[in-house]
Amino acid sequence: MNVNIDSDRQPRHYGQQPPLSGYKQMARTLETTARVGYCLCDQNGVPLLVERAQHIPADIRRQIHKGQSLAEALEFHTDISSLITQAGATALVSTAVRFADGISHMQIVRLGPSHIHIHGYLVIFAENDLSFPSEDAALGELGAALAATGTPFAIYNSSDRRVAGSAHAAPEQHPAEAHHGQCQNPFPDVLSFFTAAERRRLQATGGCNRLLATDCGRKNIWVRGLRICHKEARGTLCLGYAVKRAHKEAPSGGFRKLESAFPAVCITLGAAPEYPVLDAEGCCEELLGFPAGLLHTGRPVSFAELVHPCDRQRACGQLEATSREATPCRFTYLLGRDRGDDLYVTHMGKWHCDHNGNPTHFDGVIMPAKLAEQAQAADLQAGAGPKESPMFPFGLVGRSAALTELIRNIRKTAVSDECVLVLGESGAGKELAAKALHDAGPRATGPFISVNCGAIPENLMENEFFGHRKGAFSGAESDHDGLLAQAHGGTLFLDEIGEIPLSVQIKLLRAIEGAGFQPIGGNALQRPDFRLVAATNRNLQQLVSQGRMRQDFYYRINVLPLHIPPLRERKNDIPLLFGFFLGEYPEAPPMSGRLLKRIMNYDWPGNVRELRNAAMRYATLGELPPEIFEESRESLPDCADGTLKNRMAEVERRIVKQELARHRWSRTKTAKALGIDRRTLYEKIRNYRLDEN
Repeated sequence: MNVNIDSDRQPRHYGQQPPLSGYKQMARTLETTARVGYCLCDQNGVPLLVERAQHIPADIRRQIHKGQSLAEALEFHTDISSLITQAGATALVSTAVRFADGISHMQIVRLGPSHIHIHGYLVIFAENDLSFPSEDAALGELGAALAATGTPFAIYNSSDRRVAGSAHAAPEQHPAEAHHGQCQNPFPDVLSFFTAAERRRLQATGGCNRLLATDCGRKNIWVRGLRICHKEARGTLCLGYAVKRAHKEAPSGGFRKLESAFPAVCITLGAAPEYPVLDAEGCCEELLGFPAGLLHTGRPVSFAELVHPCDRQRACGQLEATSREATPCRFTYLLGRDRGDDLYVTHMGKWHCDHNGNPTHFDGVIMPAKLAEQAQAADLQAGAGPKESPMFPFGLVGRSAALTELIRNIRKTAVSDECVLVLGESGAGKELAAKALHDAGPRATGPFISVNCGAIPENLMENEFFGHRKGAFSGAESDHDGLLAQAHGGTLFLDEIGEIPLSVQIKLLRAIEGAGFQPIGGNALQRPDFRLVAATNRNLQQLVSQGRMRQDFYYRINVLPLHIPPLRERKNDIPLLFGFFLGEYPEAPPMSGRLLKRIMNYDWPGNVRELRNAAMRYATLGELPPEIFEESRESLPDCADGTLKNRMAEVERRIVKQELARHRWSRTKTAKALGIDRRTLYEKIRNYRLDEN
């Protein structure tokens, strides 16, 4: 029996879905004898279509004709109301519910790319004593119901074999493209593109998401994977949604994952009472659970929709309180993420006001609460960098892949007693890495002697390294232990080792090799036990070729090289480092989203040292160095090789694309900003094919 609810109404926003007559045709294709009923609801939970109503519990059948949402019609049934509420925050819920005429297995699949963009619900009822003939048949039933929504999907059984899927064109694909065979399979075997970590998350939390890029129609697809546990049926459901403008341009050549830029989201909110999200940039997929492109499609998204329902009132209240004060604020709340693994985040920012003092927009940054607290609470050791913490090993602040690899190499190198040569640019943190080598090794309880070789005069260097005895020269009134003797049982760190003269290199080489040394004016041979760690930002091989460094000395100190990546290769760490340095100044204003974008775009030739100086300047004067703004305004990526005409066209394409993104694809505002008319802008968009990205 097919029950059509309110047949004059058209379904609401299910993508490219057929009219209700299409659902009737879908119902005729259900030839299975399994006792399963389906109910298709809109985004408010109001039923639009019912299939196989005889298998739906009588409690719901009696209420479903009233045109009310299931949550309102069955408000007396707390289990149902709770389940529908959960479906609004979690992509898929499933449980056994007791009705007046027995127990049924109820499953709700939320239709829509996220909990923010809910297009509707598919509610499935299965009699509790139902025995499915096979797993594939049960999953096929789910596929038949999903076919009515017009959303691309694929269903896999417990053996990861595809048993059902959509066969129509992808969302927003032109019919001519499908006709010419350019996209014969718009939603292929997407399950194979989930990584092992994502599959583990799928099993643990019941869902995971990926932003995929495909050559099919030059569209990006937001894919949600859901774990199916429906009676004896086990499997995976993948739903696909077209994304016009993602937060990062999608690569071509098959499906790939778009990597996030840094562990934070720069977000701009509008004024009360809705607090609409005006812009979001950064790792939206990692933190918010979906790409920023979904924020710019369809209806406006409010700040309240980002927050978990249990924390929504408090978070909105804090935002409202700070808007009256128009001062920098920092508050923490629970973020309601699409895949169900909710996360506590810290929101830092400041309200901006118009000339009348009315708040216009809130410019801020969202970071994981643990990272923000760690960056704020950590201190700096005197002359030795940050303190050790579980989140930031050895005081090396960051989470980038380059820093993770460095920490891994430090742990491997620390167990050895061989000489280590730390290589890196000035300000990259070579001394901090050397201290980490000392702390992670067996000599951690011994002394750590740090020496800047470039600061020692050449005529005093031998005395500083090897010491002297009383009466060795005029003014030597007592014995003096050199740096090598002071490092006994520990680590000797020689920074700028390329400044050591050849005469001292000979004696230092013998001491490193275990032959010992004699202090100036002394006869006794000393053999201190220490580990040598050297550092330089110069090309030592070039010094060897110029005769300014002995070849045997170079090979002796360069046993275990350790490369420190410059800050421009680990830009993911900039927000954490900047926030960490600001933690030294409790009264410092929090960093805003716009400032974070500028420091992310700067190359930082002075590396971490320059970043720390910039943070101190911002904390004291409330401003950043002017070169940071000049770099972010004037720099453009290098153009590919080619003629002058081709290179100029590439620069123009990037400028137009940048302005379109800045004005959220408003053609009128972009044309005004570029000083051209709208027709000229339309021609450039079409010529550069920007509307297809």
